[in-house]
Amino acid sequence: QAVSKWECGTSYPDIEMLPIIANVFKVSTDYLLGVDITKQGNEIADIIAKSKLLCDNKRFSEAVMLLRNALIQYPSNCEIMYWLAWNLRGTIKEHPEHEQDATNIYRKILNVSKDSELVCRVTRDLAYCYCTLDDIQTARAYIGMLPPFEVCREYHLGRGNVLEGKELAEALQNNI
Repeated sequence: QAVSKWECGTSYPDIEMLPIIANVFKVSTDYLLGVDITKQGNEIADIIAKSKLLCDNKRFSEAVMLLRNALIQYPSNCEIMYWLAWNLRGTIKEHPEHEQDATNIYRKILNVSKDSELVCRVTRDLAYCYCTLDDIQTARAYIGMLPPFEVCREYHLGRGNVLEGKELAEALQNNI
């Protein structure tokens, strides 16, 4: 009955019914709601690429505007949040309050992200933020949360003899 009324446009199904309906038709709830995950992923990737280009050209304020607008559309996207915080830090000479804004965004990412690589980047950046704020004790606490050197990729490329000679030197140099 819920599907019939929905198809006829006379009502919407109860939100609690969406997983059941999705299961019956073997589709995702995003599909039922008309959300195109691939399109969103591409849009987010484009936004981040544009922000990186602006950042590379020291146009931090423009990147901040772009990313703040993107967060209106994608409010829970941790990558957009990360690049916003990163670019806010690029504006702290003109806007010292942005250091605290960036710190708050980074802490929010730590609370919600399940991406271990992103969590490591954020933890590293928080350590730098707290150094800038002259809070060395908190900076050390964040540094203490980072994985030890023995688990980093570069260490194992050399130690595991996966790369040798010029190839190893180039890989290490690219990651300095």
